[in-house]
Amino acid sequence: MNALIFILNFAGQLLVGLFIVRFLLQLHRADFHNPVSQAVVSLTNPLVMPLRKFIPGFKGMDMASLFAALIMQVLVIIVLVVVQVGSVPGVRYLIVQSVFGLISLVLGLYTITIFLRVILSWVNPDPRNPIVSILYSLTEPILAPARRFIPPLGGLDLSPLIVLVLIQALSILITSDIRTLF
Repeated sequence: MNALIFILNFAGQLLVGLFIVRFLLQLHRADFHNPVSQAVVSLTNPLVMPLRKFIPGFKGMDMASLFAALIMQVLVIIVLVVVQVGSVPGVRYLIVQSVFGLISLVLGLYTITIFLRVILSWVNPDPRNPIVSILYSLTEPILAPARRFIPPLGGLDLSPLIVLVLIQALSILITSDIRTLF
């Protein structure tokens, strides 16, 4: 049973993550001619495009992608709770868990992308590589403000460390807030 729950959760979070990545790519003005961006768009278009008819963008943010992520997160939670408990969860539980789940997923995505960027910096990759380009597009808006507070020290950039510590602190706060609500 635990293996089934793990697989369902992993597949669900992967699907929700695609919609979040699409939202973040547009938010950070990533290159949509990039093959990685095109793959994300083509995988998420079947749900996002119909939603765009009803949900307009807001200040350059793709609200349809964000709403699609929320819908998918709610469905994932429903499936997981039904498999574990055998009943459908309440609306309050669904809303709170979905919102906190999306925030946790965004923080987790930033953690992964920052780690990947740090690892790639050790090998000096080709900046024209599609994956490298996307990683830089997603992480630079987060790392640049940290560099203003702590400039590179002798060629060593500590901004990823600072940002990762802040992300981890936010994750701890979010996790503790969920526990107090239920």
